[in-house]
Amino acid sequence: MEKLTVDAYLKLAIHRLAEEGRPEVGEKQSDYMRNHFPFYGVKAPQQKIIFSDLFKQYGVFSEKELKAFARKCFEEEYRELHYLELDDSKEFFIQKTAGWALRDHSKIKPDSVKLFLKNNPQLAPLTKREASKYL
Repeated sequence: MEKLTVDAYLKLAIHRLAEEGRPEVGEKQSDYMRNHFPFYGVKAPQQKIIFSDLFKQYGVFSEKELKAFARKCFEEEYRELHYLELDDSKEFFIQKTAGWALRDHSKIKPDSVKLFLKNNPQLAPLTKREASKYL
């Protein structure tokens, strides 16, 4: 999995949102939010697909990087970038929590967790790292 810098990740997200956005939808979204934010015009279902593709291709950030990414996303004016940061944070904590659950289970059945990790190579690196802490 290729790892991107915070700036490169954000630039790629901006490109994908701008490419997929529909200005007429963005105007309606902005009106709905009382013109507090501009929108690219990417509806939530399509945002989820774009964000999911980014997470699958480039992963999520470490805790330290996530703070920088959050700051950068919220410095951007387009609302969809704020949503991206929230989704990235959610994904980060899901992966971390899954790793914690496996780590707790490893205290009781370490061999089962080792086998689970071996048989599930698609698990996120963060999940694997957290799960392996006491193995």
